[in-house]
Amino acid sequence: MRFFQVCFCRLWVGLLFFCVYAGHQQAMAQKTIEERGYAEIIQENSNKLVAMHKTAPIGTNIRVYNPSTGRSITVEVIARLPSTGNNEKVIIKISETAFYSIYPAGDKSKRFGVEISYKL
Repeated sequence: MRFFQVCFCRLWVGLLFFCVYAGHQQAMAQKTIEERGYAEIIQENSNKLVAMHKTAPIGTNIRVYNPSTGRSITVEVIARLPSTGNNEKVIIKISETAFYSIYPAGDKSKRFGVEISYKL
């Protein structure tokens, strides 16, 4: 009888551990957000790779990809992008340093198409 109690107890502990581990793994899985739209420049005097975004939490690292040049850069969100008429089609504003590192050469506009992705 004691043998069955020990086996049952070990089975129960193993099952409990598996359930806790599986729950932990699921909680650790991050959701990737992908968006397409326009990027604009933030007029500021900084050499940092920073950005403003409408919904990403402050401190989030966002990968900004310019499909016309094939270049990408990672920026950190430092502030919310206000929902104003000027920002209607803009999904992200990036610092001058980040902007010119993926900016299409010869383009005179201060806005260009990008694809962004980040994890929540």
